[in-house]
Amino acid sequence: MDVLLFNPNAGGARKLGITAKTLLWKLGKKAINVELPHCGTEEEMIQAAAGASGRVIAAGGDGTVHALLQNAGQCGVIQLAIIPLGTANHLANALGIPSDVDSAIDIIAEGYSKDIDLGKVNGNVFSQAAGVGLHARAFHIYGERKDKNRMDAATAVISTYTEWKPQLMRVVIDGESYLEEVTQVTAANTPMYGGRFMIAPDAKVDDGLLDVVIVGSLNKIEIMQYGMAAMSGTLSQLPKTYTTKAKRIEIAAVREKEEIEVHADAQPVGYTPKTIQVLPRCLNIVVPKEKA
Repeated sequence: MDVLLFNPNAGGARKLGITAKTLLWKLGKKAINVELPHCGTEEEMIQAAAGASGRVIAAGGDGTVHALLQNAGQCGVIQLAIIPLGTANHLANALGIPSDVDSAIDIIAEGYSKDIDLGKVNGNVFSQAAGVGLHARAFHIYGERKDKNRMDAATAVISTYTEWKPQLMRVVIDGESYLEEVTQVTAANTPMYGGRFMIAPDAKVDDGLLDVVIVGSLNKIEIMQYGMAAMSGTLSQLPKTYTTKAKRIEIAAVREKEEIEVHADAQPVGYTPKTIQVLPRCLNIVVPKEKA
């Protein structure tokens, strides 16, 4: 039997007034029978996914999916279906899964699926992107906030912008080493991540590679310019941006006793040194027929 893991605190769930009862009714109409375990914490959610005998239906946002995927460090552990109820839903968007609940459930009922890549930062699995530098510091500051509302997000961005200085990093891409003053390094599996950053427009979830985007040393004015470009998908066109594709990226601070923040799917995952690598065809996920 399938397992429904519902996050009532996801942005879309709150906005639309979606409840577990609503989802059970809608799934039942499509003859999709599910268990609904009580999951008060991310750990309980991961355990419920690990014990599922059928599909795991994640009704929530990117954060819900990220929590579930920590069970998928070993590939092939679960088959995932998504009912996008988050604010951004970047993985669902990359797979062509619509934000409309009924349409997403129709796709689950049709039952088409495909294997997609995931990424891993040491022990942390991600579906969208991982990175080091400017964005990662903002995600770390935001992650320390209790309420995590828009005001907290704005505070994190302003604090990061005000205090930021480029950092000297050693970046090893598939064995080739670079020593650079860097503002940000991102390894992307999907075109978008975080606060709607179109960091890698050409990224594909099933090519066995991560799209690597390195942004060099920027001053305060350039940070604003490059930030706008990241939102519009034109970052690669700017002169201090280097892009490539890779299977493995190693990142370390060079200056003594310096640690640089790292994120995975906009979640803080510690500090450098870290190794980011692709997990090819790691997760079987329900998709629209045309994407299978």
